[in-house]
Amino acid sequence: MTATATYQKSTMQKQLLQTVYDVLQSLSNNIDLFRSVEVEFATIGEAYKFLSKRMDDIQVRILAIPDSPVTNNSVINFMFSN
Repeated sequence: MTATATYQKSTMQKQLLQTVYDVLQSLSNNIDLFRSVEVEFATIGEAYKFLSKRMDDIQVRILAIPDSPVTNNSVINFMFSN
């Protein structure tokens, strides 16, 4: 994804969710940074459990989005596509 591209949910949602997942994963690697932003967690364990649950939820959403079909214009593709 590029910063100047117009967002189209039908084609870009999976990429956006993968970016969100990557950001959460980087925060889970530095729990102290996450806790400095979110002050509602009393312990590192609570913050880690929250991030893990959120990452699992996003991963399920990513897997639920079908991959866009690859168009291949090879001779073999035309033989088997019709």
